[in-house]
Amino acid sequence: MIEVVAAGHLCLDIIPQLPEGAQFIAGRMVEAGPALFSTGGAVSNTGLALHRLGVRVCLAGRTGDDPFGHMVRAIIGRHGNSLTDTIGVNAGESTSYTIILSPPGDDRTFIHHPGSNATFSAADVADAWLAEARLLHFGYPPLMERMYRNEAAELLRLLQRAKTAGAATAIDMTMIDLNGATGRADWRAILQRVLPLTDLFLPSIEELLQMLAPHHYRRLAATGDVIERIATDEVAALGRELLGYGAALVTVKCGRRGMYLCTADAARFAALGRGAPDSITSWANRELWVPCYATEVAGTTGAGDATIAGLIMGLLRGFDLPAALRAAAAVGACCVEAHDAISGIRDWPATQARIAAGWPRLLLPLESPGWQYDPNEELWAGPHDHAAI
Repeated sequence: MIEVVAAGHLCLDIIPQLPEGAQFIAGRMVEAGPALFSTGGAVSNTGLALHRLGVRVCLAGRTGDDPFGHMVRAIIGRHGNSLTDTIGVNAGESTSYTIILSPPGDDRTFIHHPGSNATFSAADVADAWLAEARLLHFGYPPLMERMYRNEAAELLRLLQRAKTAGAATAIDMTMIDLNGATGRADWRAILQRVLPLTDLFLPSIEELLQMLAPHHYRRLAATGDVIERIATDEVAALGRELLGYGAALVTVKCGRRGMYLCTADAARFAALGRGAPDSITSWANRELWVPCYATEVAGTTGAGDATIAGLIMGLLRGFDLPAALRAAAAVGACCVEAHDAISGIRDWPATQARIAAGWPRLLLPLESPGWQYDPNEELWAGPHDHAAI
């Protein structure tokens, strides 16, 4: 039985091992160590993380019939021979790849080729998979031209098919090219169309600012780290705006600062179909901020995807919301302990044991009024949270 269809973006990640403090200046050389080859994109990152956590997953992506495509399928096949059965191979197309420049202790820079992801369509996800799955997770529409053009008409078709089949839906985003075609798309209009059919919306704060407030993003980026400079109230305002577009749950990932979350009412959660939580009351009408677990960071590749995998696992395993958020933070923290997106992720019993052993949190203060920290649940409740915690 399929529990999750992980669909959308799939690529080969090429990750050179870089020295601390590496800087890239035109005309100069940076000496690197061996390159790590791994699969990337939401299909691989979230899908394989769910697989490691014990969730039965179907990987719905596509590659070209080229050397990079063979590498993608070989790498995924090491996690389970059957995992490649649902990955399409398109002759004459090139496989997507990303070169990830990730110096230790610094954020990542991406060089990306969309490849066969640009022609991915709703038809690449079979009706039979949706009829069986509890949840469809779709990742990275901004890197998949056919899925976001025409105000995301193709993505809407896929989401409608999933909802008609009784599955819940989740969408993760990625950074856009503000000077390219994705930067010219009307993302507010796209989100207003898509989010009524999206149960879980799971972007980062940088992605949201690029889509909804690009001028503000540029101002923040010009003067320092966007994640460090954005105010808590601004994050919450964006999250609640998106909730108003029709999603059941919105998370805004904020790197080492943790994750903001707000949710709709119980009636909206009841519409999740086979993916509805066991305890709807613990998930509905919430506003929370979840701190990260303290860890030694080797690389941040795939951390957001792993966090999503932990949240989805918690939802499908009947966790209440605080427990699901602990799982999300823990799986994301395990991810950053490795250079690639998958190697650091453990199975759920091992991850749960680490939490139970008293894994410390990275408790960064929230500067906005109205937030109260609950030491038992290890999270902050916001001014719009209506649950007694």
